[in-house]
Amino acid sequence: MPLSRPRKDIVPRKGHVVQVDREQIYRATQHHHEYTYNGTTLTGLVKFDDCTDYGISEDAEQALLKIEVERLAEAAENEGPCLFDAHGLLKPTSEELAHLADQISCNMEIIRLDNARISLEHCEGDSDGSAEVFRTARRRLRGHFKHEQTQVRGAEPKILHPPDRNLVLYFALVDYITACIARLLVRTADSAYWDCHTLSILASFAVKLKVLSHDPARYANFSIDTAEHAIEQLSQGLASRQAMFIKIRVDSSDAKASDLKDVDTLDSETDVSTRYYEEKTYFRSHVHSLVKYTMDNLAQDKDNRSSSGCFEICSLIYRCGIDGALSTLTSNRLGEIAASSDPFRLKCTFTALELTMRNLYRLKADIDAAGPLTRER
Repeated sequence: MPLSRPRKDIVPRKGHVVQVDREQIYRATQHHHEYTYNGTTLTGLVKFDDCTDYGISEDAEQALLKIEVERLAEAAENEGPCLFDAHGLLKPTSEELAHLADQISCNMEIIRLDNARISLEHCEGDSDGSAEVFRTARRRLRGHFKHEQTQVRGAEPKILHPPDRNLVLYFALVDYITACIARLLVRTADSAYWDCHTLSILASFAVKLKVLSHDPARYANFSIDTAEHAIEQLSQGLASRQAMFIKIRVDSSDAKASDLKDVDTLDSETDVSTRYYEEKTYFRSHVHSLVKYTMDNLAQDKDNRSSSGCFEICSLIYRCGIDGALSTLTSNRLGEIAASSDPFRLKCTFTALELTMRNLYRLKADIDAAGPLTRER
């Protein structure tokens, strides 16, 4: 199906203009100060993606969040191509791009570990998922940064030289990745609720990724130590609370001992605070998956012959079956294959392809304008 002539019954977009509310998005980054649901308002909640432990004040963090919200809003509303600007500093080799992606991936694990610690403390209903995120992030950070005598050294992400050039390119890649994801997110769903949560999380991720880039090794070790201390405190607290559990019968009829249910009489979380922590955890999990998938496609895997400069991602939307139902088939550069007929997945795939084609048309125009010498190179 040619992308230049999309079918109207796939994703109707004629006349649609993307607009996001910057003020609402910024307010979503401040929900820890005041969070309202169904008429109930809570204050003083624990903040996700907190940067104040990593060398900046809360006022400075809020100023940076406003900058990132504005940048992402502009990127989301832009209907033109979105191209990576390396400021002329990136060498023509895929290895440097892979090193930058590795740096971002490691710093994202610090963010995940910090957030998983909060989720474990406050999201009992999602304890299994948060525990797995905690274990994975902690293991990866220890593998990269926790250099004990029994471990192999040299696992830290490589920094480009000079360091100032690395910092500029790192910031540029963070900006580009979050901008592309923002453009995709606001076009796959259309609601103020969706925009506020996804874009506010992207803005928070961008701020923290940039803050962590100044001393990732020290910050990673700080995150690990803080998380491990918090888990010890949580374990001790849970042990001391076991005596305060009461048993209630699930059924008032003749119930067996196995039918009795534990109820924590010291549970102080309200329905609204539980919703706050579960909502923030849920959205962060999915936004992180988009960032991680992008980073995985830029990383240099020594076991894979495809370099980080190889962007061979094949996607096809076609009709199949007796009813001619639309389906999508995708293969990435790692050889992974995915297929689906789900309407929402089809919409997301078509949207991503449409945004990709805008970039390709722009690149082709730039190459044609540069002349035959550039094309030969």
